[in-house]
Amino acid sequence: AFVDTYQSFLGAVMLWGAGNSLLTPGLTAFSVDLAPETQKGSILSLTRQAGDLAFLIGPVGLGMLAEATSISCSLGLTSSVVFGSAAYFGLFATDVVVQTEKKKTKAS
Repeated sequence: AFVDTYQSFLGAVMLWGAGNSLLTPGLTAFSVDLAPETQKGSILSLTRQAGDLAFLIGPVGLGMLAEATSISCSLGLTSSVVFGSAAYFGLFATDVVVQTEKKKTKAS
């Protein structure tokens, strides 16, 4: 791994924090845009619960994987899942607000 000093660790943590602060609001806004008007509160709760569950299960599972194999394997899996899910979202997610406006325009 590239983190071998305290300074590189701090840099990696700051990079992770910046990425997370950019990703989370976008995914939350997207899920709320998809929700029916009466379900927006439930969707916000569900996305928060899913994130909390991931932070609860993820470290334990990845720690077990690191113990069974190696830290590089655990970090590689994490990177692959994050990159894969971000790529899938980037390729297939569409702007819900724009689609809704287009449907309203066609209906008029």
